[in-house]
Amino acid sequence: MDTDVVEVNRALRHVDQLNHLLQVYTRRIAYLSIAAQNVRILRLTLPSLCRKPFPLIEYIDLEAAPDALHASRNYSLAQSPNLRTLWLAAIPFSFSNVIYENLTSLTIGEITIVPGDLRDAAKACPNLTVLHLDAVGIKLDGGEFIRFPRLESLRLANIAGPDGYLDWLDAPALSLIAISFCTLASHGVSTFDPSILRPFPTVRLLRCESLDAIPAPPFDGNVFQYVPGATTLALRDCCMGEGSLAAHLAAAVPAPLPALQTLVVGELESGGLEAVLRIVRHRIQHEVPLKEVQLGKDIREAMDAELLRTLEELVMVTTAPDVDDLDDS
Repeated sequence: MDTDVVEVNRALRHVDQLNHLLQVYTRRIAYLSIAAQNVRILRLTLPSLCRKPFPLIEYIDLEAAPDALHASRNYSLAQSPNLRTLWLAAIPFSFSNVIYENLTSLTIGEITIVPGDLRDAAKACPNLTVLHLDAVGIKLDGGEFIRFPRLESLRLANIAGPDGYLDWLDAPALSLIAISFCTLASHGVSTFDPSILRPFPTVRLLRCESLDAIPAPPFDGNVFQYVPGATTLALRDCCMGEGSLAAHLAAAVPAPLPALQTLVVGELESGGLEAVLRIVRHRIQHEVPLKEVQLGKDIREAMDAELLRTLEELVMVTTAPDVDDLDDS
């Protein structure tokens, strides 16, 4: 076997064969992926993965269907000193009593956790720079804040009220927050206590994708208060109408995100460009003008010429990179 990659798919259905591979090539495997359709294999091989260290492994991707594994059983992978990326979907997992010194990217999906689980993860992964929570439910249990000292990128997806997660985090190096396929929470003027909000002054990029509007009460802008120093806001396929994040940007006083310089826009719904124009004018009116609006190539090519000219008279308009490329900017 010349490769150091093991990917379990429909072609590999015999757990004995996989166990043999894992035993023979333990010291050579660098990449291991078991897909969700192979949950039987995953269920039978997880115990050996938890017992046997993989000295060279750098990437592990384990996926199960929701509730396919018994929730009362928490798995903990054996020490793997070179592990850098760990992707867990619907896997009941424990980070207590383990250390992944070199792990820099962790994805947890399709499972319910408590803040204590994230505290254990923070202790187990002291050099983590990327944390992605996808369809993760959280049961509030009180206690101390969760400190990720080197975390640079936080991604929240398929979560109702993702801004609530931010209240638990202490991440002094955080530079990017990405929120996608979510409905932002609205605390309401009479119920939200600003004193409990912990801002992240180091965040420079806020990415929002496929966010729904909140009809009643409308979006109240609290997520912007977490990122007072953000210089770039990227919106892709977000609602731009009443009750939306964009509507708040175009009307709130004082204008949100006082340090904002660049607005990146992609995949807009109908009326979205008019909303962008309202945002630009609102910021000019309140003396926090944008320096640049970046429009997706398709948007710019299809844009009404008169509307484009009006926008260009107010702000520099350029063609945006792919929104995902902003991660490295």
